[in-house]
Amino acid sequence: MDLRPSEIYFSQEEINSRFDKNSRHGGKNIGETLDELMEERCSINSIPKIRVMWMDGKWVTADNRRLWVFRHLEKLEKCTTISVDRTYEIPSRKLKSLNGGKTVRFYPRRFATGKWHQRVSSIDTDTFLSKQSEANDQNFTRNNITTSRLSMLRTLASYNQQIPRRDYSELSDCNAAIRNLSLSTSRTVEHLDPLEIRYTKETITINRYFANLKLGLRYSVNGENVDPITVYKVFGKYWVTDGNKRLWAYKEARSLDMGVRIQLNVKEDKEEFLELMRMDRPWLSLIDILQSGENIQILT
Repeated sequence: MDLRPSEIYFSQEEINSRFDKNSRHGGKNIGETLDELMEERCSINSIPKIRVMWMDGKWVTADNRRLWVFRHLEKLEKCTTISVDRTYEIPSRKLKSLNGGKTVRFYPRRFATGKWHQRVSSIDTDTFLSKQSEANDQNFTRNNITTSRLSMLRTLASYNQQIPRRDYSELSDCNAAIRNLSLSTSRTVEHLDPLEIRYTKETITINRYFANLKLGLRYSVNGENVDPITVYKVFGKYWVTDGNKRLWAYKEARSLDMGVRIQLNVKEDKEEFLELMRMDRPWLSLIDILQSGENIQILT
């Protein structure tokens, strides 16, 4: 399977600046490895494949240092896609990202050496999406495609934008949690009672951010400042795909205030929905799917 590095998300908040000693580039600073790749002193094939797992509607990797290198290569236009292997498990100790895996920083007193990484201002996924949007604008001018086509391209790009997760220690930060959640430019299609929406995960882990969001939604009952959640309307029901944790927050807020409504971007592609549902659980039958989604288990 091939993916763009910008389609893969980090699992950790911080990384070391050197590869492990037992790796193929053992003990080398990741900035030096980037320089070697850019100057063709070694090939991309000398870097072991990244392993990715489908989680919460996106591809996530525990191979964070290699992704750091590949994100820079993509930004420097040295590669477009990379070959990856799929995995079905990432150790919980490596699921530490607080910004949805959009970017990563180094451990204290660690830094990248070399020169090529200095030419990249940011490897945040938002910067890649911004560049793609610019390209769409240029294609619109050159090829004279229709406005509706350009709008569709932007909407598709927006589906890849993920929630920034911050660790709010005080309940007074609830409103800040809501403000920082809004990223997408996708158009809101419907407002519904959260109880009408079904989950597509069996278990989730709720951190303090989503606990605060649950309380904050009580003061923004229509969720005006919160990004719409993408759902599939199939088999006469609504199913969340990109926000099981946000849906949990909405449902909890709804139990405290009956006026709470959830903003939705609605899709009606049955085949795409079934493919997503079976992405990491290929054994699911249609009956299994139709009988699921009303409840979810919270892991501690």
